[in-house]
Amino acid sequence: MSSLREDEVLGLTVPVNQISPLRIALLGPVELRDDAGRTVDVAGPQRKAVLALLALELGRVVPVERFCELLWGEQPPEHTKPALQGHVAALRKSLAGLPLAITTHASGYQLTGDPDTVDSRVFDALVHSAEGGTRVPDEHATARLRHALDLWRGPALDGLPDTPLRDSLAARLDESRLRACELWAEQAMRTADPLPTDVIGELTGFARRHPLRERLHELLMLALYRAGRQAEALTVYADVMHRLRDELGISPGPAIDELHQRILRADARLGGTPARYAALPAPSQLPADVLHYVGRRREIAHLTAALTAGATSCAVVGATTGMGGLGKSAFTVHVGHLVRGHFPDGQLYARLSGSQATPAEPSNVLDTLLRALGAPTDAIPFALEERAALYRSLLAERRVLVVLDDARDTAQLQHLLPGSAGCATLVTSRNRLAELEAGIRVHLDVLSPDESRELLYGQIGEARMLAEPEAATALIEACGHLPLALRIVGARLATRPSWSLAAVVDQLTDEANFLNQLATPNLGVEASFRLGYDQLTPDEARAFRQLAHPDGPYLTARWAAVALEMPEAATRSVLERLVDLSLLESSAPYTYRYHDLLRAFARKVCRETDPEQVRSSVLRRLTGYFLATARNTYRIARPGHPIADQLSATDSPGFPVESRRQANQLLNASIEPVLAVAEQASAVDGCLRLAVDLVLALDPLLEETHQWDRIIQPARKLLTEARARGDERSQGRMGYMLGGALMQISRLDEAESVLSEAERAAEAAGDAVVHAETVICRGIAAAYQGDKETANAFYRRAVELGRTHRSRWTVANAQCSLMVNLHQDRPDDALVAGRAALEAFEELGDPLGRCAALRGLAIIARVQGRLDAALGLHAESHRLAESHNLPFMGIANRIAEAECRLALGQTREAIDILEMAVADSQRLRASRLEAAAAKRIAQAQEQV
Repeated sequence: MSSLREDEVLGLTVPVNQISPLRIALLGPVELRDDAGRTVDVAGPQRKAVLALLALELGRVVPVERFCELLWGEQPPEHTKPALQGHVAALRKSLAGLPLAITTHASGYQLTGDPDTVDSRVFDALVHSAEGGTRVPDEHATARLRHALDLWRGPALDGLPDTPLRDSLAARLDESRLRACELWAEQAMRTADPLPTDVIGELTGFARRHPLRERLHELLMLALYRAGRQAEALTVYADVMHRLRDELGISPGPAIDELHQRILRADARLGGTPARYAALPAPSQLPADVLHYVGRRREIAHLTAALTAGATSCAVVGATTGMGGLGKSAFTVHVGHLVRGHFPDGQLYARLSGSQATPAEPSNVLDTLLRALGAPTDAIPFALEERAALYRSLLAERRVLVVLDDARDTAQLQHLLPGSAGCATLVTSRNRLAELEAGIRVHLDVLSPDESRELLYGQIGEARMLAEPEAATALIEACGHLPLALRIVGARLATRPSWSLAAVVDQLTDEANFLNQLATPNLGVEASFRLGYDQLTPDEARAFRQLAHPDGPYLTARWAAVALEMPEAATRSVLERLVDLSLLESSAPYTYRYHDLLRAFARKVCRETDPEQVRSSVLRRLTGYFLATARNTYRIARPGHPIADQLSATDSPGFPVESRRQANQLLNASIEPVLAVAEQASAVDGCLRLAVDLVLALDPLLEETHQWDRIIQPARKLLTEARARGDERSQGRMGYMLGGALMQISRLDEAESVLSEAERAAEAAGDAVVHAETVICRGIAAAYQGDKETANAFYRRAVELGRTHRSRWTVANAQCSLMVNLHQDRPDDALVAGRAALEAFEELGDPLGRCAALRGLAIIARVQGRLDAALGLHAESHRLAESHNLPFMGIANRIAEAECRLALGQTREAIDILEMAVADSQRLRASRLEAAAAKRIAQAQEQV
C-alpha cells in the first residue's frame, strides 16, 4: 500500500498515483490506460475479465480455475486453457512499456506492479487512511473520502461476462463504495458548515439505487433536515418505511426510527436551521422511478442529451407521445430522475388527466404548482392569465424541471410551460400535440422483441423463461410487445408460480375474452384504451371500431371511405385525428394500421355497439370495391377476355386503372389485405360469390407476378365454403384458381385432382369460360408431367369449347398452349396454331398473349433451323415484354433466346443471357424459371 503525503497549501491528501498515474480502472467500465491517460484497447469482455482479476489480486497468483470461473461460470467449456493463454499473451503486449507485468506460475498467473496504478487499490487506501479520522472532526478525512468516491465512473467491473463470480466481485466493490459514501457524509456533516451542496445529491442518488439500505436513508434525512428541508426528510422516512413493510414485511430499525422522532420534535441537538426554507421549499415532486427500467435506450439517450446540453435561449420542451399502455409516464419519470441533478432548484410534477373524462383545469394545476414554489395562499391570483404570469415569474432565473403528465392537448398546456431558459418541461400525451412547439419529440412504439423478453424476464425469472422458451415467445407476441400488457401478464405469472406459460398463452388465443385476460383489479389494457376511445367524436368512434372489423395488415383512406360510406376528404380528416390520438399508426401518407391489441379492443367495441348487419355491410362494401378494382385491372391486363364481364355486379365502380404497370403496382401493394378481406367475407351471407370472383379476378396479375403461393390458403377456405353451400359456380371458379396455383408451384398431382373437380363443377354450373380455362390448366399440368398426348387432347377440347361459346380469347389461349406442346414433334402444326393465336391476340390487343405467341413462334423457327428468324422473333417478344411490364414473360423469352444462341455456337453470349435470367428469376422469386435457366447454364458450360 502506498504512503500518502499532505498538501499543506490545500490541506488535501494527495495519493502518490498523481505522480504515477492510474493504469487499470475497475471502478466502472474496465479500462487499461497508457502514460498519457489514454485508453489502451483491450478487445473483448473476456480479455478485460482476465485483466480485472489480475488487478484485483495484484501481487498474488491467481489460479487457472479462478479465471475459468470468472470467464465461463460454473460450467466452463472444454479446451479453456488455450483461450486463457491467448488472453494472457495479448495482455502482455498491451502492458508493454507500462510498470506492470504478468508472470506465469505452475498454478496460474500473477500481475506485479505498483498498487497505486489500480484505481480500486487507490480507493481502498484512501478509505482506509480516512477511517482513522471518522471518530473526530477531520477535514482531511472528508477530502480523502471525496477523492475516493470521485474515482468511480459507473458500476464496478462493467463490461465483463455475466457470471456469478463477476457479480460477487462487483458486489464486494459496490459495498465498499456505499460504506465510503456513508463515511464521507458522516464526516462532512461533522466538519462542514454550511453543509456541502453535493452531500444531499450524492446521498439521494445512492438511496434511490439502494432503497432498502436504512443507514443511507438515515444520513439523507439528517442532511435534509440540517439544510432546512424538514418536510423532505420526513418524506424520505415515509418512503423507506413503506418499502420495508411492502417488500420485506419488516419495520424500520431503531436508529432511523429515533431520528424520525427527533426530526418531528425539531430536536436542537440535530443541528441546522430547519425553518430556513419553510417559506420557499425547493420542490422534489417526481414520482418514484422504476426499480429496473427496461428498454428505450436510444430514446432515453436522445432526451437526456437534449435536457443536459447546457444553456439555451429558451425553455426546453420535450414531448413524449404514443398510444395507451406504452409506458410514457414511466419513461418520462425515469428520464426526469436521470437529469434531476441538472435542475438544482427543484422538480415539479403535475398529472393533467388528459385521457380522463374530466381533464385537470390549468387554473387548478397552477394553484398547486404555485404553492409548491412557496407562493402564499393569499398571494395567488384568481385569473388564469395572472396565475400563469406569477408562475413564470417564480421560475425566472431558476433551473427547474417541470413534468406535465397525460396532457389532453396543446390548449391545456399553454399556461403551464415555463418561460425562463434555465427550465425544462417534459410532457406526456396520447395526442401527438402537433401544435406544441417542442424542441424534442419522442414518439414511443412497442418494445423490441429483446426488450419485451427482458421485461418479462425481470418479472418471472430466468428459470421459467428457459423452461418454456417457445411459450415465452408466443406470450410476448400475444401481448403485442406492449409494456402494459407484458407487466400485467408478468405480474399474474409472478404471483402464480405453478402456472405454465403455455397455459397463459392458451388463455390469450380467444379474441372474445382476450382483453379480459390483460387486466388486474387496478390496471387493464382495455381500460387504458377506453380512456382514449371515450375522447372521440361520434364519427371518429365509428371509424375506429368499424374499420377494425375487416382483416388485413393495413388500410388506406380510400378503402376506409368506401367501407364507411363517407367522402374521402372527410375520411382522411377522421383517420388523421385517430393517428394524432395514437389510436392508429400511419406508415405512409394516408395508409394506416392498428396495433394488434388496439384492433382487438376496437373489434370488441364494434361487437358491443354495431349489429351484425352493420359489420357485414362494411365487409360487403369493401369486397365489392376490391372486386370492381380487380375487374378494371383484368380488362387492362387481358383485353378481350370474356371473364371480366362475367364477374359479379358491384355497387362500387372501383379504382380507375389506366395501365398494366399501374395494375401490377396495385396488386403488389395490396394483395395481402385484398386476400384477407376475401377470406373473411366468404363466411358472410351474400358475400361468397363476391369473394370468389375477387380472387378469380386476380388471375392475370398473378400470372404476371407469380405470387401463386399467396392465394392457396384463402382459395382453400373459399372452396370449402362453396362446397358447404353447394354453390357449383363458386366451386368451379375457386377450384380453377386453387388448382392453377398448385400447378404453378409444382404440386401437380394435387393440382390435377382439384382441377378435375373444378371442371365438373364449372360444366354443371354452365360457367363456360371458366370451364374452358380449367381444361387448358389441366393440359398444362399434363404437359409438365411429360404427357404430351393428354395435354394436346385437353388443348383441342378447350379450342372447341371456346369456339362453341364464341370466346376468341379462350381459343387463342388454347392454341398458344398447343403450339408450345407440338413444337418439337410436329412443328408445322405448331406453326399453324401459333400464327392463329398471334393474329387473335393482336386483334384483341393483348400484349401478354402476343409475347407468348411470338416466343412460341421463335422456338418453332429454331427447331426448323431458321435461326435468324428465331432471333428476330425473340427480339420482338422481348421488346413487347419490356414495354408492357411483363417481367416473367421476359425471363422465359431470354431462356428461349439462349437456346437459339447455343444453336448458333454463340456459347458465351448464351451463358450471359442465361445468367441474366437467373438473376431476374431470383429477384422475382420465379423458382421454376430459375431452375430451368441454371440447368441450361450448367449444360452450356460443359459444352465449353
